[in-house]
Amino acid sequence: MSAIHDSNLIQQPFILASDHVQHLQSLFLAQSQALSIAYSNLFYHLSPFLQEFETFAPKAEGELDMEDELIRGARADMAMLNKVVIHEELRRKEGKDRDKRTIADYVNRGRMEQVRDTCRTAHGASCMNGAGHGSRLTTRGQRYAV
Repeated sequence: MSAIHDSNLIQQPFILASDHVQHLQSLFLAQSQALSIAYSNLFYHLSPFLQEFETFAPKAEGELDMEDELIRGARADMAMLNKVVIHEELRRKEGKDRDKRTIADYVNRGRMEQVRDTCRTAHGASCMNGAGHGSRLTTRGQRYAV
C-alpha cells in the first residue's frame, strides 16, 4: 500500500499543474473571445469614420497643396505689388494719399512677412519640405499628421 500512496504523492504536483494549465487555457480562451468582441465593436464603429475620412482626405490634400503653393509664392507676390499701378481716378478719389501709386504703397511688408511666417508655421514643416500628394492624410499608410 505504501507504493500506491507514494505514487499518488508523486503524481499530485503534476495533477495540480495540469489543472492549473487547463484553468489558464480557459482564461486565455475567454480573453481571446473578449478581444474578438472588442475588435468587432471597434471595427463596426470605426468603419464609417474611416470611409468618411477617405472621402475627406483628397479634398484636404488639395487644400493643403494650394496653401503650400500660396505660402511658397508669397515673396514673389510681394515683389509684384510694386508693378501693379493704381489707376489715376482711384488715386484722385483717395484724396490725401495721392502720392501712393502702386498697391505696394498700401501694404505693410513687415506685417505681411509676419503673416507669411505664421501661416508657414501653422501649415506645418511637413508641407514645406516638399512632401507630395497623399503624404499627409491617409488611412492606408497610417499617417494623419496635418
